[in-house]
Amino acid sequence: MDFNTEARSYLKYLEMVKNVSIHTIRNYAIDLDSFKDFV
Repeated sequence: MDFNTEARSYLKYLEMVKNVSIHTIRNYAIDLDSFKDFV
């Protein structure tokens, strides 16, 4: 299980299922990238 693959899947889920704003997805992507760097 690769973090980047799982993060992309989660972001796609937010877009397709939850229908969240593209701005929300962009900010979640930034936060997930920062978290990955932290860990």
